[in-house]
Amino acid sequence: MCYWEEEIGPDNLKEKLVALGAEALAEGLVEFRYQSQAIEDLIMRLISTPDENVEIFKYKLDFYKNSTKYYDYEEVNGYIRELEMMLKNFAEGVDDPEKGLELAGEFFAAAEAISSSCDSDGQFTMLYQGIATDVFTEFASHCEDKNKVAQLILELNRNDYCGLCSTLIDRAEQYLPQSVINSIVDTLQEERRKEEEKRAKNPITYKKLRKFASQINDDRLGYLAITLNYQNPAPEACLEIAEAYLNAGKVNIAKLWINQIKNNKKIKIDIERDELLIEICRREGNRTKLSELLIIKFFRFPTRENFKELSALVEEKKIQKIFEKKVQQTLSAKKFRFMDAYFLLDFNKFDELEDYISIWIEQSGKNLKWEMESLAKAMEFKEHYLGASVILRSLLVKILKKGKANAYGKGVSYLAKINEMAPKVTDWKDFDSHSGFYKKILQNHKRKWSFWKKYKEKY
Repeated sequence: MCYWEEEIGPDNLKEKLVALGAEALAEGLVEFRYQSQAIEDLIMRLISTPDENVEIFKYKLDFYKNSTKYYDYEEVNGYIRELEMMLKNFAEGVDDPEKGLELAGEFFAAAEAISSSCDSDGQFTMLYQGIATDVFTEFASHCEDKNKVAQLILELNRNDYCGLCSTLIDRAEQYLPQSVINSIVDTLQEERRKEEEKRAKNPITYKKLRKFASQINDDRLGYLAITLNYQNPAPEACLEIAEAYLNAGKVNIAKLWINQIKNNKKIKIDIERDELLIEICRREGNRTKLSELLIIKFFRFPTRENFKELSALVEEKKIQKIFEKKVQQTLSAKKFRFMDAYFLLDFNKFDELEDYISIWIEQSGKNLKWEMESLAKAMEFKEHYLGASVILRSLLVKILKKGKANAYGKGVSYLAKINEMAPKVTDWKDFDSHSGFYKKILQNHKRKWSFWKKYKEKY
């Protein structure tokens, strides 16, 4: 914030500008007109009629569609800001909802051409999901001919080759009545039936159908079921429909849809299915089945929260056996899981954690550096300095073995932390003592001159 903004304050700024008078403000705007594209666009919007603003938008849209200029990574933010300002001026300068809707549709139709002009890292998607969809929604909500709106959405999505028009479907219930959404579902269902007759199922049609059907918020849940009138329904769709019926209080129908899931091989589906079944068991008061599902959930995600939830349902002797079984399963695993390591730490199973860490040390650990740093910090916080030191030692040795100088700074910080914790370790058990470890890395990596230079310069 500038110093003058603090003195004037945002509430008084408008008042002071009004006090200047129209002539002074006009002179100021004219003076800075050519110094900023945003100011020039603002001036043109203010002095233009709604019809003229329509023509300005058309001209700019044609310019961006047909431009041969390519905006690289450094220029893309400016390009996105230009498009945002164009949309904002258009939205505030056009007062005919039907004309505004038509032009907003043209902006979405031009998505592929406009996006091909820049090296965007997600900003372009955010532009369409944000202000572009807001502008379309605003005009569509004031457009009287809702069937025309529906046809425009369908047309845009049929030709949506870069996937940016689907956000209009997500917001459909904000500007279309339920009767029109029902009609769209009927239309898409007919399209899907024709595709099945030609044995050419289009996953895009199915995806659109589900998006629209999920927005039917009356009692006609049958529309959701219609989307799955073929032999092997997708597990994701079965779960979506089961959840819809469960939220509507129709537990038995929800169970039927869950039972439709066949030959699933995705762990994500298993997790989501079990969550629905847990909720069903709670509503039905089925404690036996609920405890079985909560045990599976605890073994899958051994958090304190899940353990507490299970403990409230299972007697103390049994819960202790379940806990010990989870510990043994973790120690006998062939693959390291950060979640299981944190489970042992969280329940103060430090000796078992040291054994479990050895599994990680034997593996490559390529994708676990950040997780292991986090675990080492947590162990240090719990004053388990041996375990934290063992992790940092392994991370340091990996860096030295790879011999990449750009990672030596991190290695130096590891060694410094190891030195700091060493006096706090009372028993090194089967691990090398601190002095023994230091001598070993000095001997094995004495030729890593740049590493030792950095270490000596800093410590």
